[in-house]
Amino acid sequence: IKMATADPKSILHRRPGKANVLECGVCEDVFGLQGDKVPRLLLCGHTLCHDCLTRLPLHGRAIRCPFDRQMTEIGDSGVWGLKKNFALLELLERLQFGRESPGVLLCDVSMDTEKETTIRCDENEDHLATIYCTVCSTNLCAECAQSTHATRTLAKHKLVPLHEKPREKPMCPLHQTHAIEFVCLEDNCQCNPLMCYVCKDYGKHQGHKHTLIEHDAEQVRVSIIDTLQHVKGFLDEVSEGARRLGSVIQQMEGCSRTVENEHGFTHTEQLHGTAEEARVRVRRYFQDLHETLHRQENVALSV
Repeated sequence: IKMATADPKSILHRRPGKANVLECGVCEDVFGLQGDKVPRLLLCGHTLCHDCLTRLPLHGRAIRCPFDRQMTEIGDSGVWGLKKNFALLELLERLQFGRESPGVLLCDVSMDTEKETTIRCDENEDHLATIYCTVCSTNLCAECAQSTHATRTLAKHKLVPLHEKPREKPMCPLHQTHAIEFVCLEDNCQCNPLMCYVCKDYGKHQGHKHTLIEHDAEQVRVSIIDTLQHVKGFLDEVSEGARRLGSVIQQMEGCSRTVENEHGFTHTEQLHGTAEEARVRVRRYFQDLHETLHRQENVALSV
């Protein structure tokens, strides 16, 4: 396998009009719709083929992107658990089953993207943004991303496609230029516990116990998962109780079954349940009792 030596800056030079967007940046083979060449996404936003991902060295339970050195955690299923690049797969499918040439199709995709995108590049408003820097919090076009992150220090910043831009934090209603970052833990503030650092250090929440909003959200998530597990356990118990109750009712009321005779013909046979058997015993008892009384009556009359 031919390993890539390019860094993230060389990746940014690749324009949508070139066909190498359809190739794995490591082995330079064209991606496939399935098999070893299916494109899979790393957390940093780069795409590699499945085969190259399996060849990357493991660092504990993570693999390192060969382009920006960012780590991606993998689970017990390995690289099979990484998401496929469905946008690229759709493009490959159109190329494989459509009539468009790669150049024309990629140009069309680029034009469609420009029509849909309304976010301008923060460095050059004449350009449309296609990349987001998670460190600088800036929207950039490919050209400006390369030029502004050309130094060795800024090249370490994490650049992701614009559609993978992290969701922005809500802004504080009292200090609208600051994001909400903390949750107040005081009992008398539970009606409005969210706050920015200005509220925490200088505002009405000064001196209050607090926690990071991410930590509080994680606790809520864990609580919801725990509640769902209890609900699932309760539903399993209800389902098992309903199954047992249905079995008891069937045992009491009886059921019908299809029986095949020696000639291959089938007929329905009714199986009496315990309730019907009890009714038969009761009828037989009173019938015997009536017969006994009738005999004793005849004997008494004959005397």
